[in-house]
Amino acid sequence: MRTLVLVVAIVAGASAPAAAAPQPDDAPLADGAAAQGAVASGAALIAEGEALGKAGKYEVALARFREAARAFPSATHDCYVALTYFRLGGLTAARLYLDSAHRRGDEVPGWCSGRLEDQLGAELARRGYVAVDIAVKPADAIVSTGDVRVVGGRRTWLPPGPIAVTAERAGYERATQDAAIPASAPASGVAITLQLRRPVVHVTPHRRWLAYATIVGGVALAAGGAAFHAAAIDQRDQANRFYADDPRFAPFDRQFQRDRALAIGGYVAGAAVITAGVYLVVRSHRASPPVEVALAPDRVMVSTTWSLGSW
Repeated sequence: MRTLVLVVAIVAGASAPAAAAPQPDDAPLADGAAAQGAVASGAALIAEGEALGKAGKYEVALARFREAARAFPSATHDCYVALTYFRLGGLTAARLYLDSAHRRGDEVPGWCSGRLEDQLGAELARRGYVAVDIAVKPADAIVSTGDVRVVGGRRTWLPPGPIAVTAERAGYERATQDAAIPASAPASGVAITLQLRRPVVHVTPHRRWLAYATIVGGVALAAGGAAFHAAAIDQRDQANRFYADDPRFAPFDRQFQRDRALAIGGYVAGAAVITAGVYLVVRSHRASPPVEVALAPDRVMVSTTWSLGSW
């Protein structure tokens, strides 16, 4: 009986929805099958919302009905949300929740599929609302039309005039599509498509520390070459104490040859690394080219722009 009283009380005034708009719905509307025992589980919230509605506190009642719809998805709860949105003048949200009720798979209350649907359709037509097919990629992005948020694209009834439709999803940049809804729907229909993109990170490379580290490494290599050079001189002096056919000569000579090769290698490698470090220092003091890193689900794309004239 309480349900019947609320429905009559709200629908009776539905032909002239209240001017005050409802607060935006923070939780997005998502499709899905009705939960088992949802109507019974949400009975307390519905009863509280009914009492608030009879007291004229429709926005507070709406919060209770939305809570029931989120916690216990069912066609009945979606219908209560749609009914209250309609009473508050939120025709777009009312139609979205009514459509959701028909997709839940459980029984839609007769007052919802009958009188409410008829009056909502008439009011949408009277105010010139247009059916807009909104598509979004990825498909599970959250789409917002201002007063309600939904998961994924769907047919949405919007008033004529300018409107901004936004879409967002974790890991993607937010997308906004500005559109002008015509006063009457063209034969081809009205469609809005939003494509979210992975974020692009702009990186400016700072190589000055690498340049100086390279020079230090080159100096270390050259110092190592100098140490082996000194060792080679010592081994040569030791070898020169004996004749070449003396058995004691050969070990010192072999060590001299090894240390000399290492010394030459250290000098050559150190000089090359120091030269590279000096080049990097010069480059680091000039404008560094921007690097863009784009993240995709299956790859990382890196791009940069070089200008030969700036070298």
